[in-house]
Amino acid sequence: MTISKDNRKSILLVDGICRFNGIDGIDIGFASNGVDPDEYYYLNPVLDARRKDGSSLISPLVDTASVEDGYKVMRRKLAESKDGNAIIITVGSFCNMSNLLLSGPDEISPLNGVDLVARKVGKVCVMGGTFDPAHQSGHPFFAKAVRPVSRDNGRERMGSRECGSLSCGKYRE
Repeated sequence: MTISKDNRKSILLVDGICRFNGIDGIDIGFASNGVDPDEYYYLNPVLDARRKDGSSLISPLVDTASVEDGYKVMRRKLAESKDGNAIIITVGSFCNMSNLLLSGPDEISPLNGVDLVARKVGKVCVMGGTFDPAHQSGHPFFAKAVRPVSRDNGRERMGSRECGSLSCGKYRE
């Protein structure tokens, strides 16, 4: 799991929510060059939430200083995957996906990012940005992300931020 929000408290949030749900030891990656360092309206309230007895609602244990770059976590998980078997779900900013695709061969894999995605990923699901029908996305990275894995119809799913607003009733700018 990788985080594109450039706020280290978001690492604590993700780790705490995973542990709250009984998911321990998940690899978390962080985009230190991610977007939006803002704490927004949910980060601190969830981290500060208390039970009736005063104990923390969530209990993150991760050392935020030791969290690896998100694209490296993605490279490692893809390199470990069977060809065509991985699924990438990206919501919001495309920082980690962009860094993954722009990455070169390294100690994790002899393949560059585009070739690694093309070989290992079976499906990409994207929700983020505002899509421009003429270019499939307002974000210039999007076409690069889908092209390597879209040789067969049905291997990619796209949804703009408006998809989230359907279930929430509204979205915040």
